[in-house]
Amino acid sequence: MKIISRLFITASKVFPGSYKKAVEENLIFAGIEVDVEVWLGISLIIGLLTAFVVALMSKFGNPLLFYILAIVVFFIYQLGSYSIPYFQAINRAESVDQSLPSVLQLMASNIRAGMTPFQAIKVSTRAEFGVLTHELDRATAKALGTGSFSDALLEINKRLNSHALNRAIKLFIRSVESGSYLAKTLEETARDISENIILKRELISSTRTYTMLIMFSVLIGTPMLLTISVHFTEKMAQLKSSLQITQIEGLEMNFLIGEGFSTDFLVNVSTIIILFTTLIASLLMGVIVEGKEKYGLKYAFFLVPLSLIIFYLMRFLSGILLK
Repeated sequence: MKIISRLFITASKVFPGSYKKAVEENLIFAGIEVDVEVWLGISLIIGLLTAFVVALMSKFGNPLLFYILAIVVFFIYQLGSYSIPYFQAINRAESVDQSLPSVLQLMASNIRAGMTPFQAIKVSTRAEFGVLTHELDRATAKALGTGSFSDALLEINKRLNSHALNRAIKLFIRSVESGSYLAKTLEETARDISENIILKRELISSTRTYTMLIMFSVLIGTPMLLTISVHFTEKMAQLKSSLQITQIEGLEMNFLIGEGFSTDFLVNVSTIIILFTTLIASLLMGVIVEGKEKYGLKYAFFLVPLSLIIFYLMRFLSGILLK
């Protein structure tokens, strides 16, 4: 196992340090306890092996197409090594944000009942709060030792990428140190977080029309237009092959017998257009929904292959219905 791990670590040296740091943060926030160099080395080696296998399949079809597919597969593996922990970290943060108002309300009630802040946190952790309960239990367990209770709470922010939790912990520590009304602070913080969650849901609902329009354009509109264009080119090619004269009753037909693009070339170009158009549309949807381009990769993973499937399905149906 040490030899294999050393192989992965050596392979990961091709990645720049800034990229390693970003992936390492995602792994920590996602709760994936794997060394970042091993993680990147695995994705690199598996991606290269898969791309090599795809390239070997070039003898069964168009070599250029398989070589391009091999490159695409390799980059998909590298994209997955970054996006998997990234989206898992987002899911963990969202689950924490959903549970946080209830936890803060319980803590405020326990403090009003006469408990200390430490006891209030310890009693407020319940199994239904999931990730947040696990992190609070870890912090309280560490505070029972020689560590500081405030430092133990601040370390939670290093393992969860939740802005609401970060703000709540800092307010909690500041209130404890200043001796202010802790229970009231926690209740108001819980109310603010709940209102922000409601506003976010309303924003997503109000922008759903735009996302649905974008999805319709990339899944139906673009494949349909490209299918019609390719089918028109095929018909023109058939007409040119059957045409024996260059002039009919004074009408010049040079535009029909001139050189044009082949059907295979147009299909390949259409595939590339759909791939990049869908990818850009996915990034735009990420900006609309979450305000982050990277969030759009979540949509790209199913929109890109689905749009390509719909395009080739339309090609197949057009060949049957429009003979």
